[in-house]
Amino acid sequence: MTRIAIPTCDETPLASKPILDAFNRQFGSTPNLFSVMSLSPNALTGWTGFQGALAKTLDSKTRDGIALLVSQVNSCQYCLSAYTFWATNAANLRGGSGNSDSSLSGKAGA
Repeated sequence: MTRIAIPTCDETPLASKPILDAFNRQFGSTPNLFSVMSLSPNALTGWTGFQGALAKTLDSKTRDGIALLVSQVNSCQYCLSAYTFWATNAANLRGGSGNSDSSLSGKAGA
């Protein structure tokens, strides 16, 4: 099976670095999916804008539940594993507050 190469920090376009840096500050690491998405600054910016809009509309438990359900319906093992980890550890990853970091949400204009 062909694999997509995960870009290193040096291979990431400059326009994507502020978003990845904010993600790393908030969560301590960058999942491979976001590293790959960073190869297209427009895709990464669109994703963060979408997440920022969802954060204003739905609470974190609802967003996490939707992500888990969609992953299960689509039989996406990668997504299911990632969102299960996220939902299980969300309070710790968010600093126990249940709120997302404003430096990550709303990066659409970056």
